[in-house]
Amino acid sequence: MEVLRRSDQSRERKRLTHLVHFDDVRSDWYAANTLLPRLIVNAVLGRKPLRLVGFPLQWISVCVYYGIHFNVPQAPLKYLPIFSDVSPRDVRSIAKSAERQGASRAFLEAVAALDPVIADLVYIVDHKLAAAGHTNAGTERSNLLNTWHSFGRPEIVRLQERMCRHIIHSDSILLLPCSRRRPYSESNTHTRIAQKLTEAGYNARDFSQVVVTALGVIPSQFWRHPIVMTYDAGAVDLWRVFQLLRAFFAVNRTRTLIDCLSFKPYSDMLNTLHLLQSIPAPLRPLKLRWRGFHVALP
Repeated sequence: MEVLRRSDQSRERKRLTHLVHFDDVRSDWYAANTLLPRLIVNAVLGRKPLRLVGFPLQWISVCVYYGIHFNVPQAPLKYLPIFSDVSPRDVRSIAKSAERQGASRAFLEAVAALDPVIADLVYIVDHKLAAAGHTNAGTERSNLLNTWHSFGRPEIVRLQERMCRHIIHSDSILLLPCSRRRPYSESNTHTRIAQKLTEAGYNARDFSQVVVTALGVIPSQFWRHPIVMTYDAGAVDLWRVFQLLRAFFAVNRTRTLIDCLSFKPYSDMLNTLHLLQSIPAPLRPLKLRWRGFHVALP
């Protein structure tokens, strides 16, 4: 009787699970991501479990990160570095190891850099999850912002929006660069900037201090946030940073703005916001070394 009961439960789980065989997915649906993102979002939100059968080997990274069941992975449809040269068993082992180390997102983004279909899927799924108010449960210990997809993680989007809408109740703002040491208040870079400002006739303590970096606009009240404390960025979504700056200064009107940023595109953004009459002309009392950034002009 117990065996029969378990068998009935197994059949019921299968009935409630959306089973998708790769060979049954139309090629245009697959390439255009018109089906799978919706199914994955529904599974992540707990609406209906999903199981992928016979999908290319690189999809293991998708399934492990989003918690999707998978069976019988096959070789990539065309040559793909790493995945065309290793066995399904090896890929499963790598994915599980990344999951144990809290780095399954980093593994997924590495795969997205190799497969344009997965890259597009991750973008769609992340933004749908963010719109639904879903964030990662906290199993990821790796906060690497090394690809365009890094900034679409729902928990990153949510934090960015919180920070850029934070009201600081001050009309004097000091913009500071990111530093490797966290919290930023213990940064040697910020200490040196404060000393130079004192020599130039400004007291850093008289200003609300805000870091502008790849993660976004970070008021001092967020400097000890777990993501701020642990992120490491190797890429910048410049357009998004500009939009975050616009949002921040829309709710934080300032009379005095000191720019001590070391990344020229950020200062260029401030110049643009000044032209749009969103901020006063930024003051730059210090001569700081620009971090390299070059675009060839005709």
